[in-house]
Amino acid sequence: MKTKTMLSLFIGWLLIALGIGIITGKNMPHQTILPSSPPDRAGGTSPRPIVKSPALTFDDLLDAIEWVESKGDANAIGDNGRAVGAYQLHHCYVQDASCERNYDYKNFNDNDRYDKKKSREIIRLYMSRYATYGRLGRYPTFEDMARIHNGGPRGYKKESTKAYWQKVKARLEKKWL
Repeated sequence: MKTKTMLSLFIGWLLIALGIGIITGKNMPHQTILPSSPPDRAGGTSPRPIVKSPALTFDDLLDAIEWVESKGDANAIGDNGRAVGAYQLHHCYVQDASCERNYDYKNFNDNDRYDKKKSREIIRLYMSRYATYGRLGRYPTFEDMARIHNGGPRGYKKESTKAYWQKVKARLEKKWL
């Protein structure tokens, strides 16, 4: 009986600790790209309350990428005809996402780039291959993912993708400010 009570107390404390981490955002790998709060009296900054600092989702990132790439036009054609659809996907992007080594392998083709729902799945698969802890040596951020989308597997390191991230970030901030 005593062991069962101790176990219940431990689980309760664990849930409380996890709840505090989720509410404050401490040590959590989610994204919050909004500006930090103003300095507190001690000169540091305190986290924004959960109400004013919503955790953005991967779908929010995809929405921002879609807006930056095509303003939502599923029939958009860019990069001299090589990038098409709402997310401006190239042939090689679809091939990489359709690679059999991916965990959730699906056989996509170039026509799927014109379908927003399929394009989102292609991007998810692409990110599951290239925006990973194993490749980056840390948890990937929305910045990493946007820059990989724009610049390929090593895009998160490329200077040329920084301006693209600023556009995506501005769109994400616009959603919440």
